[in-house]
Formats: sequence, C-alpha cells, structure tokens
Amino acid sequence: LTSTLDRNGLAYFMTTLRPADRPGHPWTGLLLGQPIASVWYWCVDQTIVQRVLSAKNIVHAQGGCALAGYLKILPPFLMLIPGMIARCFFEECQRTGGLDFPEWCETNLSDSQAANKAYPLLIMKTFPDGLRGLMIVSMVLAMMSSLDSVFNCVSTIFTNDIYVRFLDPGASPSKQVWVGRLVTVIAAGCGMAWLPMIAGDADGLYLATQSVMTHMSPALVAVFFLGLVWPRANGSGALVGMLVGFGFGASRWVVNSQAECGEQDWASFSCMDFNHMALVIFVLTLATTVVASLLAERMPMLQPQSEAACEAVGHIGTATENSRLEAAVAQPMHSQMLQVSGIFLLAVMLVLCVGFGYTDDPTRGSHATISGGILSIACIGALAVVANIGMLLVALRKAWLQRASGKAPEPIDRAVEEQVAVTVAL
Repeated sequence: LTSTLDRNGLAYFMTTLRPADRPGHPWTGLLLGQPIASVWYWCVDQTIVQRVLSAKNIVHAQGGCALAGYLKILPPFLMLIPGMIARCFFEECQRTGGLDFPEWCETNLSDSQAANKAYPLLIMKTFPDGLRGLMIVSMVLAMMSSLDSVFNCVSTIFTNDIYVRFLDPGASPSKQVWVGRLVTVIAAGCGMAWLPMIAGDADGLYLATQSVMTHMSPALVAVFFLGLVWPRANGSGALVGMLVGFGFGASRWVVNSQAECGEQDWASFSCMDFNHMALVIFVLTLATTVVASLLAERMPMLQPQSEAACEAVGHIGTATENSRLEAAVAQPMHSQMLQVSGIFLLAVMLVLCVGFGYTDDPTRGSHATISGGILSIACIGALAVVANIGMLLVALRKAWLQRASGKAPEPIDRAVEEQVAVTVAL
C-alpha cells in the first residue's frame, strides 16, 4: 500500500498531520480542536449517555466505557485503510492506461464527491457474492441502529423536557407516546431534507458532518466542563453561555458554507478550519458562562431554579460521588486498573494521531517531514510528565486539605517524595 501510494504521488496519505497555516487538517486543529468534538460525543451526547445510564452500577458503567474506548481504536484501520486501497486501485488503473484494474478507471475517486463511494465500490468490485451481501446488510443494520438511537433521544428529550414540562404537564402516558412518535417523524423528515445539502458539499460526507458537529458541540462541552471544575457555575450562566455559543457557531457555519476560501485565508473568520473555530467557540462559551454566572449571583431574579430543585441536583451529585467512592473503596483493584487502562488508552490514541508523521507540503505528494516514531516518543514522554505532575498535585492537595482541616495527616509524605523524584527523572 505504501509503495503504491508513493508511486502515484500520494505518499502524504500515510501522514496525519499538516501545517497549521493550511486549510485542510492542520495539526493544531487535530490535536486541540478535534478532542472537543470527541468529548461532546463520548461524554455529553445522549445516544452514548443513555447507554451508560443503563448499566447495573458505576463499576459496570466504567468498565463499559473503557471497553468502548479500546474498540474505538479499530475504525481508523477498518475505514481509512480500505478507502486508501480503493484509491490505489483507481490510481494504478489511471497510471497504466487501464491495463491494471480496468474496472476502476471510471470511478474517479480523486474527486471528493466520488470518494464517498470508495468503501461501497471496494465491496462491490472485490468481494464475492455471498460476502458482498453480508457486508451490505451489516452496513444497513449499523445505519438503522444509529438512526434508532438518535430518533429515540430526540423524541424522549422533547417529550419529557419540553412538552410535559412546559406545554402539557398533565399529559397521559398514551398522549406522550403519540407526541414522541410525531417528533420522530419530524426528525426523520429534517434528516432527509438535509441530505441534499450534504450531497452538494464539496468537502464530502464526512467533513460536512464533522463541520456541523464541530460548530455546535463546543458550547455544550464548555458548559459541561465548567460545571465539573467550577462550583460557582449556575443554570442561568449555562443557559446564556449555550445561547451565545450556539448562535456564534451557527452564524459562522452559515458564513463558511457560502465563502470561497484560498490557502491564504486560513486565519480569517469565514475560512478558518472548523477545528480551529471549535477552540474559539469553546473559549467564548467559557468566558460567557463565567460572566453570566457571576452576574446571576448578584441578581437572584436571574436564577430560575428553586431551592428545592437546586437541592435535588446537589443530592444527585453527592450520590454519584458517593457511589464512585464506594466503588473505589470496595474494589480498589478495579479503580487502579481503570486508571492504568485510561492512561494507556490515552497514550494509544495519541500515538494514532501523531504516529503516522507530519508533512509540510501535502499538495506536492511529499513524504513525512517529521517521522511518526519521533513524534510518538515525544508525545508519550510529555504525557508521562503531565500524568505524574497531575498525580503529584493531587497528593499535595490532599495533604494540604488534611492540614487545613486540623486532621492528622496520613503518611503520604514518602509517596509525595517518590512522585517528585519520578517527575524530575522524567
């Protein structure tokens, strides 16, 4: 595969990182902006959250999340490599004038629109009849499963959080079912109406959907993150932050979809890469939520939640934290294995991002300018330093809280000293 790509001037296909000032897949956007959309999908998206909430207990939920994370290692090899194989068939047919793989000459996979058909074409042209039918059925079933989850989430959220809460609080269960079905039909219609927009997008199916999600998800991730790390965040601040973030992201997406961009426009508002724009929306939402939360504290009329609702939310948070602590105490080995597997998974994902190398001139088909092995070693070293510093700070904070509360400090001084030594050595 590598030699065929090189022979056809496509050696840069095997690299994942591009210059930061190029419009397509800059390394800064991949490593800093794309994780925001990933956090939204794995931590905030209802289609994933509802599966976690169905677990028997928090131990099973954590184990399921870890397993799903490791399974997510497979898609780059199951989706990207077959696409590159199909492109190699097309390029070899073009290079040899139809002598090799003549059935691929008319596919025109060098066009971004036709490239969406690479995987189905690979199945239709290379698989035998029985296996071809099995693959097509598998793809259809996977699509139906994804759509079923999305429609179920949309109908549930609208029925419970909007219709019953604001429009008809006394609605009977049968009426709620019919409202959910109606919302499902409307959602399906909206999805079908959006298909021509995706089909007409010059960037192709994947980039079109990623662009939309990356413009919308940073607002949710910012509010979610701030709620975890800042106790003074409140509902009013979160609402204002999401409105500003969603509004800014939607406006920018509309402007970007109508703009004609060149290579020199990579830093402009209308042509900035969507992964870079995700960082801008994330920071804007964070700042707006902080300011709005501080203002809401001074103006009680801006706080729509009652004391009972706030107390209920507090009880839920306390119960979740207690459940996590009980699981850690009851099964310490599980907690330690979960931490180790999480750090290892993060390292593997980081290697997948940088391990294929960096090229500074992809338009000319150049090879990797910086080896993926060097980048992987550097990133793993940086991750080890950050992990050790984090554990050191947690140990120091624990010791400080014990001294501040007047309790007898636990014998963690030696552990802190060892952690300092490991960090300095790294």
